[in-house]
Amino acid sequence: MEVNHPYNLVEKIWNLESLMRQSQLILVRSCSLKKNNGQTIIKFVTDKIEKQNCDLKNKKKAINIAIESIQNIFSHGLHNCPIPVDPLLIVGRNEENKFFVLTGNTVTLQHQQFLQSRLDYLNSLNQDELRILYRHTIVHLPFTDKNGAGLGLIDMIRKAQNRIDYHFTPLSDSFSFFSYKLSINDNQVTL
Repeated sequence: MEVNHPYNLVEKIWNLESLMRQSQLILVRSCSLKKNNGQTIIKFVTDKIEKQNCDLKNKKKAINIAIESIQNIFSHGLHNCPIPVDPLLIVGRNEENKFFVLTGNTVTLQHQQFLQSRLDYLNSLNQDELRILYRHTIVHLPFTDKNGAGLGLIDMIRKAQNRIDYHFTPLSDSFSFFSYKLSINDNQVTL
């Protein structure tokens, strides 16, 4: 973005803020995420969502899914990738005022294959099957610092009460950009 005069920058920022408001985007963050700024980002996201005028239960779902998404970027995203593509986090509300969380980060092609298989499987399950899988995973899989027993995706899909839409954009022969979007249903089904 070329800025010849300070007023040009102010106008560009004002136009961006206006566009975000019209599109009901609460947060757009694309930058290198480091452990030391993770808590700051989580607090910022939480504060932004809490200020929204909607049901408390839906706010909590959106906050939990956004936090899990941020943690996934820290735990599973490639931080020293030779292709410089920063992670992405977008939180907003759609035309029906339902929250959504969209995130993306760079993955290896090997991890892409695992994610595609896992997400297709999780998307094929109904809420009862997801609940059973969640409980089975807690009881039978070892918990580690790196993968948290694989609960994150299951938990996010359960909370959203919706399928996870995902896409892989090739970056090279070895890497792709993995993005997913979870729209949060606002029905009051208890999980």
